[in-house]
Amino acid sequence: MKLRLLQFGLAALALCFFSSCDNDDNESVADSVNYIKVAEEEYELESGTLLYVEETSTQKYLYDISITSEGILVDKADASGLYHKGNGSVVWFTMESESKEGILAGTYEIGDAFVSHAAYCMDWLDEKYDTDENMWVSINTGRISVDISGDVYEITLIGADAEGNDAKCYYKGKLQFYSLEN
Repeated sequence: MKLRLLQFGLAALALCFFSSCDNDDNESVADSVNYIKVAEEEYELESGTLLYVEETSTQKYLYDISITSEGILVDKADASGLYHKGNGSVVWFTMESESKEGILAGTYEIGDAFVSHAAYCMDWLDEKYDTDENMWVSINTGRISVDISGDVYEITLIGADAEGNDAKCYYKGKLQFYSLEN
């Protein structure tokens, strides 16, 4: 009898564990690995690029970093910068580094000497490339932290945009390298 009671108890306990679950319909994109979230809008991000721009007059090295969603590809890199092609979301910021080999691990304040600009465009539309409809919104305050392990970058941006909305971005992955140097 005790054995039957123990088996019944274990079966009931197992039923509780296996039948309870999260509501996957409410899963946030921020629960995924790579994302940007501004106010209540969230988008998944897929890939990143690191563009070497130039050596500065202060013997530092200028880089543009862009992190993009699915549907955005780098069309070309020329003296004007990186050109994106496709439809999706883009996060972009300009950083100075003390190393010509790339950006260094650390935490940087947006607007300081090392991060001169940060911005995002949630609805990049290729057919609107040269129009005001691809509206970049500046991220005016906050910080960017960078961790590097081998060729994998972990980049976290936490700040606020020009409209006062909270902005968060997280990316962990490789950055495709481009250079404007001849």
